[in-house]
Amino acid sequence: MGATMASICDSTGNLLFYTNGIQIANFEHQIMENGDSLNPGSIANANYTQGYTLVQSEVILPMPGNSNLYYLFHLRIDHNNIVGLYRNTLFYSKVDMNANNGDGKVVEKNQVMLDLTDMGRFGILTAVKHANGRDWWIWVTEHGLNNYFYFLLTPEGIGGPFEANLEPEFDVYTLGKIVFSPDGKKMGRYETEHGLYFYDFDRCDASLSNPVFIPLPNSSLGGGLAFSPNSRFAYISASNSLVFQFDLWEDDIAASLDTVAVYDGYMSPVWTTFSSCKADQMAGFT
Repeated sequence: MGATMASICDSTGNLLFYTNGIQIANFEHQIMENGDSLNPGSIANANYTQGYTLVQSEVILPMPGNSNLYYLFHLRIDHNNIVGLYRNTLFYSKVDMNANNGDGKVVEKNQVMLDLTDMGRFGILTAVKHANGRDWWIWVTEHGLNNYFYFLLTPEGIGGPFEANLEPEFDVYTLGKIVFSPDGKKMGRYETEHGLYFYDFDRCDASLSNPVFIPLPNSSLGGGLAFSPNSRFAYISASNSLVFQFDLWEDDIAASLDTVAVYDGYMSPVWTTFSSCKADQMAGFT
């Protein structure tokens, strides 16, 4: 595994399968039937032995209403002749864990959900559970912009794409992180050029509202955003050597800023910093 990874367990915590962005392996650590050659292209070919190279680009979700089927949503990166590397295709692959006596089988693979190759843009991928407690919203940012595409996974399949264009507009192309709080009531987006934003999220209709902007000091090398399990605190690795905490229950969220960790120089065995935090956590399990 390299930068790309995702895994899924059953309701009691037993591993079912996992992926490195190119292959899907079952709980016996064997490549699942039809589980090779995800995200086809030159980047996958060049990184076949060490895994794909995208952070926060894979999400595994159970199929609502069917305990044996799972969807893997995954982003592909490719070359753009003008701007270099860009994430530009959103796929899904479907896994049937009832096949092969419980070892699983990939029954659909590399199915295109959204392709913006001509635009050369895609950001990062995450998901949050619908307010009905069954369905899932799947969100992907548009690279460097305050725009989003989202889908709804239901027992009938995948609905969408839908599109959200938020204020303020971003005019500088940086990637950043988006994360939903575990209770699904907040969405946070952090980028080094644009700072930190929190939005209220409606799990019924997927609307985002009430943006709160927080500029961050010393964030030029930033990389991560995560929420506490009770959804009260947000943690920002706003530089590789600092972690900031914000209390989302305070009226003035910006004023609650507290430095809760400072890198102490530890090497294990190489330079080890706070970097991207747990930016790929998904909301809605609690």
